[in-house]
Amino acid sequence: ANDATGSYIYLSKQRSGSQGGATVVQDDDLVGQIGWTAGDGTDVTSRIAEIKGMVDGTPGSNDTPGRLSFWTTADGAQSSTERLRIDSSGRLLVGTTDVGYPAFADNLTLADSANCGITIRSGSSNQGNIYFSDDTGTGTGTYKGMITYNHNGDYLTFATGHTGRLRIDSDGALNIGSSPAQATGTHTANAILTAKGYPGDETSAAILALVRGNNTTST
Repeated sequence: ANDATGSYIYLSKQRSGSQGGATVVQDDDLVGQIGWTAGDGTDVTSRIAEIKGMVDGTPGSNDTPGRLSFWTTADGAQSSTERLRIDSSGRLLVGTTDVGYPAFADNLTLADSANCGITIRSGSSNQGNIYFSDDTGTGTGTYKGMITYNHNGDYLTFATGHTGRLRIDSDGALNIGSSPAQATGTHTANAILTAKGYPGDETSAAILALVRGNNTTST
């Protein structure tokens, strides 16, 4: 057709037990799946991967919540394990089927029974960034905060209001201020803490430390 509509594939399910019915499905019903199997020297029934569409909630008339999940088979196995899920709320779950806490704040959950992490890979002379924004526009004015690792300078910066507020250098020096620069001088201690005032008013810098012990407090 001379329009924007393309081809499609539908995999459908209903619970009447006969063709032509429309009996309502139930939560967690498997509505359709695509599977891949491979020859293992014995047969071709061992699965390597699957994509499944399932009911994800209580369905009713014109109300069919659903989820999509992606499955892969681990080395040494012949059946697949769920690795990634997009649930009916649009949340993305990787390595788990349970959202984190608080659930209302979790659009992305990563989980593993062992170590778990995210890798951000960028060029050796560039930056890796995490941005926090409440705008869909472009440009530096659209984000309210960011965490940046500078590969060229080998330091980590935390920023709010588009300005760096805290910097951790490769030698462990902690620099705090309106625009924290690298701590100067020779670092002889294992940890260095410096504070920098506003530009043009370096005397405004201050560090307040509360030390509590033996039922006393000193600054």
